[in-house]
Amino acid sequence: MTAPIGSIVAFAGSVDAAWETANGWLLCDGRMLARSDPQYAPLFDAIGFFWGGDLRDQFHVPDLRGYFLRGVDAARDGRDPDHDARGENHENGQTGNAVGSVQGWGTALPRDDHAMIRVAPAGRHHHTMSFELNATRDVDGQDNTVAYPGPTHTTDPVGPHVHELTGGHRETRPVNAYVNWIIRFQ
Repeated sequence: MTAPIGSIVAFAGSVDAAWETANGWLLCDGRMLARSDPQYAPLFDAIGFFWGGDLRDQFHVPDLRGYFLRGVDAARDGRDPDHDARGENHENGQTGNAVGSVQGWGTALPRDDHAMIRVAPAGRHHHTMSFELNATRDVDGQDNTVAYPGPTHTTDPVGPHVHELTGGHRETRPVNAYVNWIIRFQ
């Protein structure tokens, strides 16, 4: 069975203009195409302006570079709780709960108590840390007097204060591998 025009699949190889022409698939890179061009008219018939365009003669191929794909929450059953806040992939593209809309990153709050990170003002307390009190090493021309690991030491207690959590990654994402998303145009 041949995939219908407008089908998007993951492709594990390289894609260039010669490959596209020879195979009838385009890289999903957001380029504009003329709906009047006979080779792209069937693709326009399948996807229209869902992914943006000038609403007259030019339409966009989906731009899926760097995206994970997600099924439309047509039942609005809460699988995508922010479905109505989705934006357009390109100007004049679909928004909300529709094919062609996109969604920025988000980081969900933990849902069970053992995963919660609580940071709140604390009363007078101390911290226990492992470090060597008298260790030295040269860091950028200056002695650094804390080396890890070492014996356990306790800091002096201080009054109420708040701890700031830092670190982490720039996005929340599952383990992933790169592919080329391609769309069938003929």
